[in-house]
Amino acid sequence: MAIQCFEFAVNRERRRTEQGKFASSMISVLGRLGNVELAKKVFETAVNQGYGNTVYAYSALISAYAKSGLCDDAIKLFETIKISGRHPKTYYADVDLS
Repeated sequence: MAIQCFEFAVNRERRRTEQGKFASSMISVLGRLGNVELAKKVFETAVNQGYGNTVYAYSALISAYAKSGLCDDAIKLFETIKISGRHPKTYYADVDLS
């Protein structure tokens, strides 16, 4: 039901920054609930649709991985941010990592 609400909100919102905030929040909630696979799917969808390339979204998924004991995946994703030339400690929702 939460995913349906998220999809409804993202589809109604046209501003990429706001869509990115929705995605980051959803990834974070799913991570706290221990549903890392669904969090990863939300992240991948957000990135593919152009609103998930934010430090917040990456950080939310890194946190979800870490909380679930998937430390190798968390480190790999963190390295992806570094390779992109961005600074992972820059926390602005409108930072585009592409």
